[in-house]
Amino acid sequence: MKLAIIITTLVSALILFTIKMSSTASVQSLESKSIRSKSLGVGFLTIPIHTTTQLYLYATITDKISEEIQIEQLGNGSWEFRTKIALEPEVIYGGSNNREAAENIARGLVPFPPQLRFRVLEIQDNYFKVVTNEEKWQTHYIKNNSIPMIYETWESFLKRVEFVELDTLKIYDKINGKVIFYSENENNNFIPFNVAKLQGKWIKINTHPLYSYSKTMPNSGWAKWQENNQLKIRITEETYE
Repeated sequence: MKLAIIITTLVSALILFTIKMSSTASVQSLESKSIRSKSLGVGFLTIPIHTTTQLYLYATITDKISEEIQIEQLGNGSWEFRTKIALEPEVIYGGSNNREAAENIARGLVPFPPQLRFRVLEIQDNYFKVVTNEEKWQTHYIKNNSIPMIYETWESFLKRVEFVELDTLKIYDKINGKVIFYSENENNNFIPFNVAKLQGKWIKINTHPLYSYSKTMPNSGWAKWQENNQLKIRITEETYE
């Protein structure tokens, strides 16, 4: 069995990293909460954070007046997100400050980088419609390539994460096919899989090469990853070795 320290579990129906909001939305504390989203959307939009940046948000694609998020680094090394809106996207985190970074390095780890990622509901006329507040389900539009950004579909996201786990350990030979593995054992709380393909509500999964499995576990198969806009998987994006 591979030994790992899980550092980020994202979008597990959903896991939302939030910040305490103030007039300047600085990252004062980090907490997680479960959100039952109204829509899983079509993918995610990540804003790489390297330099001071202004990100403009529009209520509609025809608006000339926008809200803005000012992203800049503080003297302590962490980053803050200054905005007048209640900003609670899918992922928001100001990163390690200098003290935290030094403590991580001393333990043989690395500093945690800042993150800003939105759920994308649709793409329209070169604009991404994103959820800027997951709890209140508020949305805005971001113009494509107005600043450096990375768009990922759900398939590309799931194929690159460290592993996924099934809420119900039921594996099929094909989409809507025959069940080739099923277990109701409550001890099945950590059985990781890699995602090889996404098709509709289904994913093709493979056993992870660095983990051990039961001899009866198939090396690959199909499983449902979502139903009725709710995830049926738990997602671990990264691990520390």
